[in-house]
Amino acid sequence: MPNTKQNYNGFELKSPENVILMILLTVFLV
Repeated sequence: MPNTKQNYNGFELKSPENVILMILLTVFLV
């Protein structure tokens, strides 16, 4: 879980498209 949060923050800084991908991954986890 903690790693996912860190990655999310990193992707958010990189570009919004990556944030969408992370959100999709979160949906799959849930």
